[in-house]
Amino acid sequence: MNANYDKEFKSIHHFQLHPELMPYVGDNFNDTRILLIGNSFCLPVSKFSTELGNTNKNAVEEIFRNWYVDSAPKGINTTSWKNVIEFFNICKVISAFLNEDMSNEIILQAHNLFTWIARLLGTRYNKPYGFFKDFAFFNYYQRPELKERVSESQEFTDICNIGISEDEFAFETAKNVIKILNPSLTLVVTKQVCDSFNNHYKNLPNNIKLVADTQNLWINDKKFFAAISGRY
Repeated sequence: MNANYDKEFKSIHHFQLHPELMPYVGDNFNDTRILLIGNSFCLPVSKFSTELGNTNKNAVEEIFRNWYVDSAPKGINTTSWKNVIEFFNICKVISAFLNEDMSNEIILQAHNLFTWIARLLGTRYNKPYGFFKDFAFFNYYQRPELKERVSESQEFTDICNIGISEDEFAFETAKNVIKILNPSLTLVVTKQVCDSFNNHYKNLPNNIKLVADTQNLWINDKKFFAAISGRY
């Protein structure tokens, strides 16, 4: 893993609060200069229940109200909270996949996007997730999503205490990450994030490619290979 960009990432206030969400940068990124942007980590309420001893969904959602202003919920055991954030520590999650540690509970949570990309690129490498060494990656939305919500329609945009929508916050964070990494090619690989980029950019920069399927959540294979053709 290339940690040369970490100091600049930490200049972003949000990553000072949540360093576990800082982008992963592969050892060979400086050769390929390709950035992948995913969606968000999805965390089951049951994980909170196990680690934090709290089975009340309203109480779990309360934790996220101050996600953008606090690094950890108040009154929560520090060790327990560290166990929770292991599930969305991007660098640790990707390291688990690179090492193919199939006993690791992180992998058992099935990060489907990683598996999808491995299906496309895995044959090029000795290990199915070896492609990560050649890319940088981060998730666009900066708060893990809960699998089970009190209300399926609740998107938290009105309760996060940041004064702007989470979509705007995510876009501004993405612009900062792109500025720091200066990739020659950025691949946006999920439909929701592609929609967000289309909403925020009047004219999409030529080195940003939206490669998600318009009907599916994940990557359109043809768009993906067309984007990386000749660059990778």
